Amino acid sequence: PAGGLSTTAMWLAWGCSVIAMASLVPLLILLMDFAHWSSNTELAERLQLSAWGLGSLGMIVVSWQGVIQIAQNTTGIIALPFALIQLLMPLILLAYLIVELVFFVCLYQLWNSAGWAVRNWAEARAVERRQKDKAERMARRPQVPIPENPEPLSKQIAPGPMADIAPIEASPQSEEGNPYDLAP
Repeated sequence: PAGGLSTTAMWLAWGCSVIAMASLVPLLILLMDFAHWSSNTELAERLQLSAWGLGSLGMIVVSWQGVIQIAQNTTGIIALPFALIQLLMPLILLAYLIVELVFFVCLYQLWNSAGWAVRNWAEARAVERRQKDKAERMARRPQVPIPENPEPLSKQIAPGPMADIAPIEASPQSEEGNPYDLAP
């Protein structure tokens, strides 16, 4: 029905859609800064492409119904650009859907790299904590004093129990020269 509450709701919905489309651009610029900060230039470029695509194509898609109304209600040279947009609308919609797909892929990649960064940070903190604990344990261990003039090692070691035993003498060889013979 023309008029009344449904027309007001339709205009309100259209205004909310325009505001939502317009606010996606600053969000994408912020996400692009995050991607630049993490040195992911490819992701930043795709986010910039998404910002331009959603900003320009999104406004055309959101205002499509208004373009159709203007094209139907005007004549002559004024209606020509609106009629051209109406003819190109299937291509514009396809391009808009591709840009949205690129946007969602970029969001997934940014989410994935942010998750990796958080896990990496937590692991680095755990390593630092373990190293600090080890350094504290090493600091609490009793230290062995190092003498200023140590004696040579040969004087520090006492002779063992085998030092008093006489060396074994070799048995004489037999007259025939066989080294494997046993002496009587």
